[in-house]
Amino acid sequence: MPRSLRKEAEAAIREVNWIPNWAINRILGMVEVRPDWCISRQRSWGVPITVFYCENCKEPKADQEIFNHVADLMESTEVDVWFTEPVEKLLPANVKCSHCGSAKFKKERDILDVWFDSGVSHAAVAEKRLWWPADLYLEGSDQHRGWFQTSLLTSVATRKKAPFKTVLTHGFVNDDAGKKMSKSKGNVTSPMDVMKVHGAEILRLWVVLEDYRNDVSFSKESIERVSESYRKIRNTIRFILANLYDFDPDKDRTPDTAFGDLDKWALSRSAKAFERIGKAFDLYEFHTVYHQLVNLCTVDLSSVYFDILKDRLYTAPKHSIERRASQTALWLIGDALIRAMAPIMSFTSEEAWSYLPGGKPRNESVFFVDFPVGEKGLKKYQDDNLENRFETIWQIRTVVLKSLEEARNVKKIGHPREAKVTLTMDNNSAEVLGSTKEKPSRLFLVSELEIKPGVEIIAEIEKSTGEKCARCWVFSKDVGKNKEHPDLCKRCQEAIK
Repeated sequence: MPRSLRKEAEAAIREVNWIPNWAINRILGMVEVRPDWCISRQRSWGVPITVFYCENCKEPKADQEIFNHVADLMESTEVDVWFTEPVEKLLPANVKCSHCGSAKFKKERDILDVWFDSGVSHAAVAEKRLWWPADLYLEGSDQHRGWFQTSLLTSVATRKKAPFKTVLTHGFVNDDAGKKMSKSKGNVTSPMDVMKVHGAEILRLWVVLEDYRNDVSFSKESIERVSESYRKIRNTIRFILANLYDFDPDKDRTPDTAFGDLDKWALSRSAKAFERIGKAFDLYEFHTVYHQLVNLCTVDLSSVYFDILKDRLYTAPKHSIERRASQTALWLIGDALIRAMAPIMSFTSEEAWSYLPGGKPRNESVFFVDFPVGEKGLKKYQDDNLENRFETIWQIRTVVLKSLEEARNVKKIGHPREAKVTLTMDNNSAEVLGSTKEKPSRLFLVSELEIKPGVEIIAEIEKSTGEKCARCWVFSKDVGKNKEHPDLCKRCQEAIK
């Protein structure tokens, strides 16, 4: 029974992962109605069809021995040998027509369709030099009719299987008005021009932000927004590196049991972000990678964790367990963060990697290490129960920060450290806040905190009754009681011993 290439191709299409998922219907529709493929073209030059014809009876001479002989000639010389050499030098010795016995031949003048050339790249490149089938074919949506289809047909015909596991198609970049870029219209923006101003990192970050599955519009405003996001990510890395200046993981790393609840929360949030980033990369959902990176750096780390952590990093005793534990958490997060952003922000990641304190043994390049997911990442630090408790604490903190801002606006206080906060809250909220090992006043960045029972969360602000510590800026009644250090609080007195 003769084979049906169309039916076999349709079956192979259904075995492939198509991104976006509507692409399978597009290429199936095209294969279902496509006419027979004429693979020859009448051109002066190209990839030759290596067939000979008997001059006497016109019978074609096309067998594996002939094909291999011509291929060996091209391999040892050049493809032009077909056009420059006479038939006698292209054929093996003593070749005769199997039909009439004549030894005189002429060569085929037609060339292969250029789509046939690219369509067999899976055999010439992937199979011969890399691996087969290819993990991914990547091109614009116009290639459902071109490269994707010709690759599929040549592979199914010769190997009865698609030459790719996944096919990803993307849209096109338009101008800021959504119109197709054209040199004649003068609305083309060169990537090189963008890189000269903003650098390659910003351009790659812009690309991953956009939903490539559809056409996207490029504008100066959009690249500026991405530049701001890049600065936030870079500042996060800078903060981590700056606070590891005296940290050697081989000597100073603490056991996991030394982490405070705040460190555990930051590690858990980071672990979840990196798992989502890894999954998004696997699914080619690059815009999710962008949002996860930006949200982790700006919201969880910079706005919360770092803001609270500064007090511990700057004022705790240099070699104290609480400071070294937080530095260990920073080192773990920084290590994973640099690895996670390396596929996009390659130069920034490589530079940051060179400054990150390294344990032994250590790879010189971030591109020689594993991606931070699973056992290679921070997954063991994920703690949903802890995060749920901190969700309540952050809700309380939001109320406190809002009241502090209102107090500052009416000049009741200047800096939040000047404040004494009286918190009224329900029993459940009070229980959650009391369950953390962290000191609540430090979580809220105030000097004094008093908690009273109530129905809802209310924060009342008044000025602290203590004096300002010159070292940590916390207002404390201990300031002035030590003759040797009259301008320090009790905590700072202990820290500098």
